Amino acid sequence: MAPLQQARQGQPLLVSVGRLHRVKGLSLLLEAWAGDDELFETLNLVIVGGGLEQPTAEESLVLRQFDEVGSRVARAGHGSS
Repeated sequence: MAPLQQARQGQPLLVSVGRLHRVKGLSLLLEAWAGDDELFETLNLVIVGGGLEQPTAEESLVLRQFDEVGSRVARAGHGSS
């Protein structure tokens, strides 16, 4: 995992921990956070879950959703790993 940028250290965390599944709307959460100046500037979003090395079909779908959000909202990928 990439370390937080100096400017983001000490900010509150918005954390989601659990399996990656489309019904949870995590891509919507990512888009809302990255698309809102105040949320982006005041909170760090942390999404924990899934198997990145060997994702299930469902996890792969959610990861593709994250990539799609990142292609539309550039800062959605800041600090991702």
